[in-house]
Amino acid sequence: MEIQQMIIACQNDDRRAQKLLMETYASYLFGICKRYTRDDQEAKDVLQEAFISIYAHIGEFKSDIGAFKAWIRRIAVNAALQKLRKTYQKKEIMHDVIQDDRTEVPEVLDKINVDDLLTAINKLPELYRHVFNLYVIEGYKHKDIGDMLGMKESSSRAVLARAKSQLREYLSIYEKVAI
Repeated sequence: MEIQQMIIACQNDDRRAQKLLMETYASYLFGICKRYTRDDQEAKDVLQEAFISIYAHIGEFKSDIGAFKAWIRRIAVNAALQKLRKTYQKKEIMHDVIQDDRTEVPEVLDKINVDDLLTAINKLPELYRHVFNLYVIEGYKHKDIGDMLGMKESSSRAVLARAKSQLREYLSIYEKVAI
C-alpha cells in the first residue's frame, strides 16, 4: 500500500491501514520519543500517545506526502513535551541572556561515536536534555522553546548554555583519549 493510500485509508478509520502506519513509522517516531525520555518504557508511553493523536487528527492532514513525515514528527515531539509539562514544575531558571554559541564544534566530537554522545545527552537533567534536543536537534528557536515549556526565552538560553557545559564535562574524558 502506498503512503497516500494508507493516509486516506487511515482517514476512513481503516484499522489495517492504521496498523500499517504504525508498523511503518513506529521505529522512526520511537527514536524521536527516546530523545525526550529517560528509558524505553517511558518512550513507548509517549509513542503510544503520539499514535493516538496521529489517528485522532489524521483527518486534518491535507498536505502533500512529503510533509506527512514532518507532521507526525511534530506530533511525537508535542506528545513528549506534553509529558514533560505534566511532570515539570515551573521554575524560572535565570533571567539573564547567555551568549548563543551554536556554531561552536568541539574537537572532541571527532573522537566519540553516536552512542557515547547519546549516552552523555541522556545523563543531562530532564529540562536540560529537553531544551538541548529542541534547540540543537529539532532546530526550534529559544522563543518557541520558551513558549512550549512555559519559560522565558532567556531561561531557554540559560538552560541550553548549562546543558552544553555539562555535555562538555561529560565528554571531557574523550579529550584525554589518544586516537
